[in-house]
Amino acid sequence: MTLPGESSLYIERLCNRYVVPDQASEEMRARCEVALAANLERTLATALESSFSAEDSSLWFVRELNVELSVGSRIEHADVGEIWAGELARVLVDALDSNQPDVLHFPDRASYLAQFLLDLAEGSAWGRWYYSIFDGLRMLSVSAAIRTAILNSVHDGLRAMHLLSERQRRVLIHAVNTADVRRLLSAFADGPGYSGNCLSPLAKHWHVGLRFRVGDEERRSLSLFLAVTKEHPEFAGRNLQKSAIAACRLASLLHDHPQGAAVLDAIRVGDLAALYKLLGTDAEPLTALLHASSDDLNELLLHLKGEPFPASAARPEMRFTAFGGAFLLLPLLDAFPFPAATADWPGMGSLSPATIVRLLILAKCFGREQAQGCMRDPVIRDLLEIPPTVSLQAIAEWQTGISPAHLQSLLQANSTWHRDAAAASIEILLLTQVAHKGAPVSLLIDCAHGMWLNAISRPGDSNPLVPVHLDLPQPAELFCHESLIELGRNAFPQSLLKSLAAADEGVLPLPSTLVRDLSYLSLLRDLAPLRAVDLVLSVVTQGVLRRFAAQLPGFGRSSLNYLNRNFLDCCAAVESSEERIVVSLAPPPLHLVLAKNSLSRRSYNLSWLNGRLCAIFPEG
Repeated sequence: MTLPGESSLYIERLCNRYVVPDQASEEMRARCEVALAANLERTLATALESSFSAEDSSLWFVRELNVELSVGSRIEHADVGEIWAGELARVLVDALDSNQPDVLHFPDRASYLAQFLLDLAEGSAWGRWYYSIFDGLRMLSVSAAIRTAILNSVHDGLRAMHLLSERQRRVLIHAVNTADVRRLLSAFADGPGYSGNCLSPLAKHWHVGLRFRVGDEERRSLSLFLAVTKEHPEFAGRNLQKSAIAACRLASLLHDHPQGAAVLDAIRVGDLAALYKLLGTDAEPLTALLHASSDDLNELLLHLKGEPFPASAARPEMRFTAFGGAFLLLPLLDAFPFPAATADWPGMGSLSPATIVRLLILAKCFGREQAQGCMRDPVIRDLLEIPPTVSLQAIAEWQTGISPAHLQSLLQANSTWHRDAAAASIEILLLTQVAHKGAPVSLLIDCAHGMWLNAISRPGDSNPLVPVHLDLPQPAELFCHESLIELGRNAFPQSLLKSLAAADEGVLPLPSTLVRDLSYLSLLRDLAPLRAVDLVLSVVTQGVLRRFAAQLPGFGRSSLNYLNRNFLDCCAAVESSEERIVVSLAPPPLHLVLAKNSLSRRSYNLSWLNGRLCAIFPEG
């Protein structure tokens, strides 16, 4: 699987077909084959020399090349290879200029490797013909194949990782197991690198690590190392590696260690003995922080927990969050009648149920993989007025006190909210069933807008959880899954029931899309222990995201994961005062669409913050 280090042309298979008079066929074929074996390599190199610069590091892949040429039967033996090579060179150069789909170009080996690694992580590499050079990796697991491809040439591997976008690197890192992540980080850092302060650039790029769970220190460390070295290649070395590991270990300790404050004190005064007394062997990675300056430590801690070390009286002027897309969704969350819908729900100490549900809905907007990070994010918590002392476990336990009647009121408020805004028409409904987590889920959907109105985990069960009708008006037509016809007839007796097969193409959402969106919205069991609660919250979240997508012409029916990756997946710098919140929003992939529809530059007031103004602007 080693790519050539110098200019070369590799022909995987050469098939020759000769059209000659019968009496000369074998003789002519033999003459040509001997001449090609003896002269083609040399003559082809000479013929192509003028077309390619010796400094050109690009790679070209041509799936198939058809060359037709005539060779006289009396031609000299030595001239056959020259004629053949000249015609082959001409056709090859023409093919490279043709932009044909079977001709691919990569600027260099690192670009080729980067695309292979990304396709490998996304599961599509082995279906692409131009990766045959990597066939030796087919039998390996995805993680082992990625590790082997990178470590075969660490220099190209590191450059390949730098060529990927932040989102693409995150996909790749998630595809690699913990042991291979450690091996990759160690290989990338195999050198002295920069010996000075590494905490400042780590703090600057801290938002990159927030995309991984707090306890996933290895992946966080690798992502931070790559983000820093992409901007500062000279930092690649052991010092940056140790600093990244130390910063990620500190973040984990501050998140869940009962003596986090004592750990900070020990680091601030450089007390190694106190660290080991508090943490035992877990203290070793933190020793990289003991000799850092107070300013560097404070800068790092501002990003880790939103405030400097305890000894400092300074307060941060700017804070950062990896969930900048939340500021695009806040007006919709504010418009939803959470206080009225949860008026009789149980509270949690001083927290209102509306506050907790608002946090859960916002977290679900970022999908299953990022929801936990959103719920822990200090900027998001402050914005929604969730104290840092409220644990995710406490929020999960609170959900066990939610009754079917509580869920009914939330679903009723959701359908009314959509109907009042003409975001759901209720003229044509779909009652269908899809597989989800090993058990069927029934969905009631407004076909005109793709809006979910209800989700039931066990239709027909004696459990009276959230009746399907929700006091909705009778639709003119109800498309019904064959297993739910009786349920549909009871819920909407005046509607015309139709089978799914009777629908015109494009009227009903595809079952595969519904399955993907359900999976995207589903929270981990640790965050949502009750399936019924999770499903109802998913219904409300789907409506929020559909209302957001409706503001983007052409993207109204995009999958929820697509909306996240292209519009919500961005960081933000947040400056807060008593009067206003000013947000500088980093550009997501389709930021031009947001700008065109005036979504990335706007102001609004948040009712739960007593009308406090929130103003967002695109970065720069």
